[in-house]
Amino acid sequence: MSEPTTTPTPTTTPTTERGIRPIWIVLQLVCVVIVIGALVGVIALRSGTTHPHKIFEYTIAPGTGARIEAGEKLYVFPGRLDVRVGDQLVIHNNDTRVAEVGPYTVDRNATLAQTFTRPGTIVGICTIHPSGRVTIVVRS
Repeated sequence: MSEPTTTPTPTTTPTTERGIRPIWIVLQLVCVVIVIGALVGVIALRSGTTHPHKIFEYTIAPGTGARIEAGEKLYVFPGRLDVRVGDQLVIHNNDTRVAEVGPYTVDRNATLAQTFTRPGTIVGICTIHPSGRVTIVVRS
């Protein structure tokens, strides 16, 4: 007698395993895309301006010089001003007298606009502060 022949059964992966592999690959690709997107975002933020530039604006009212000369202590401008590179200082002098703020001279009835371009410390006289001095610290 001859022995019954059996045909080998091909080994197959159950359907659930076949479905998991493609989903896993897709999830990995999505994660890679998210990571790359986050890195591009961080690089874009660092290369762009992270500090919005500010304008520090002061107005010298008419009669300020005469009031200071008479002994009145007026705080028109701070004794110390902290700014960053790119910030702007604007001083409107509506008085009939010239004002000195550090290295800046603001003529009578004139406006000074100064944009800070590099870090450093500016120290000088200030005719519109009771101490008579001013320090402007410019940070990057």
